[in-house]
Amino acid sequence: MVAATLLTAVTGCSGSGTEDPERGASSTRAHHDHSSHDHHADDGDGSNESSGTHASLATLRASLLRPADLPTGYLSGSHHEQTEHASYVRAAPGCAPLALLLREHHATHDSHHPEVSASFSKSHFGPQITQKVVDYGTAGAAQAALDDLQATRSDCARYVHSTSSIGANEYAVKPGPRMRYRSGVSLRLTAVGEDFAGINWDVWSTRAGARVMTIAFRSAPGGDNADLAPVVSAALTGQRAGG
Repeated sequence: MVAATLLTAVTGCSGSGTEDPERGASSTRAHHDHSSHDHHADDGDGSNESSGTHASLATLRASLLRPADLPTGYLSGSHHEQTEHASYVRAAPGCAPLALLLREHHATHDSHHPEVSASFSKSHFGPQITQKVVDYGTAGAAQAALDDLQATRSDCARYVHSTSSIGANEYAVKPGPRMRYRSGVSLRLTAVGEDFAGINWDVWSTRAGARVMTIAFRSAPGGDNADLAPVVSAALTGQRAGG
């Protein structure tokens, strides 16, 4: 969404913000089974009078990252920290657009627009990459969703992910690393608590036509965010190639 956007989560995010220019993305788009969440899929041509015409889910899935597109070592699947659905909390109003991007609980998904996602991890402890693509049907609706996410830079100082007693679930929210790509929204979430020092979520979202794409890059403990730039580059290539 940026909405669960979109894209929600996420090697690591804990280093200095990357500003590397776009590197060449892998041209390999070989089929690979990846995890995805699909919502509000139309059985027909995907048209929706209230929100424009949506791409098919097959087209959206074709635009997602695959392990071959990523730096060496990433496999499909999430990292070790899986929060129980019952522990998710309702986000503060100013953090709601961010919650739509990062949470996996069904109640936080965008129920009005088709979305797909994929997750990758290097190890049991991360780092983790989550990509989310939400099709809003029109460029105007997609831009409005991106603008809502932009507002979290000032409206969401503290993001609480869940009430679970396990793992990093509370983050300070600040502007993220500057990316040398098309315009987008960059946020950095820094885990709160001594036990989670050096764990960050770098969340970068951009609009591609009627879609919003998000890359959420969550660091491994003591890691850095060196992989963020090539992942974003590959994701942008996938959006162009995937229609």
